[in-house]
Amino acid sequence: MDMFNPDYYRLNDLGFECIDLTERYSFNVGNCLKYMFRLHGKNTAHENLGKARWYARRAQSHGERFRPIHETDIPETIGMLRTLIQHD
Repeated sequence: MDMFNPDYYRLNDLGFECIDLTERYSFNVGNCLKYMFRLHGKNTAHENLGKARWYARRAQSHGERFRPIHETDIPETIGMLRTLIQHD
């Protein structure tokens, strides 16, 4: 196991890694997505959902939008999100 990039951040059947998705967003939104990405891979789903919610609320309170930082990334990012949703 790679201690800097463990398996739960590299779901091989998705075709992309967690970092490929999260780096497209602001810090708080990216962290929200990170905890959703590893929903069943580390700790409990309940704990991961709680952390995702915490970052989502923080993003909202700072006016961060749930949109990729670069507009040109939107179509590919939507595809990644759909793939992640279908995986779970």
